[in-house]
Amino acid sequence: MKNKESIYDTYFEKQKELNDEKLHIWLDYTVFSWRWWLGVLLILVMIGILIKFRKKESTDRLLYTGLFIAIFSSFLDMIGDFLGLWDYRYEVFPLTSNYLPWDLFLLPISMIFFIQVKPKINPVIKALIY
Repeated sequence: MKNKESIYDTYFEKQKELNDEKLHIWLDYTVFSWRWWLGVLLILVMIGILIKFRKKESTDRLLYTGLFIAIFSSFLDMIGDFLGLWDYRYEVFPLTSNYLPWDLFLLPISMIFFIQVKPKINPVIKALIY
């Protein structure tokens, strides 16, 4: 019968081997592909939109909102990936299981933009649309 330490050692060794294999696949097939460039472009466009259209006087409030959305969406994305509900094959950064352009840029910045464009709309309606 194996002890707990050897089971964990075996698991982490397998995980390291899979991570190494994932990195090699990413380097061979993903980096600089059109889908990789699409993710990079998404990041740059969303940062440009944030810089150009944010209201300077409410930067703190908007960035706190964006941070909350980024953390929450990343957490939900990690759960979905862990449970095998989805996976990402064209990550911009291969070191995470999240699709960072979506979780850290598109969702938070689009919500920040939405808050600024229609600030008077009922929050429930905004949530349903979002």
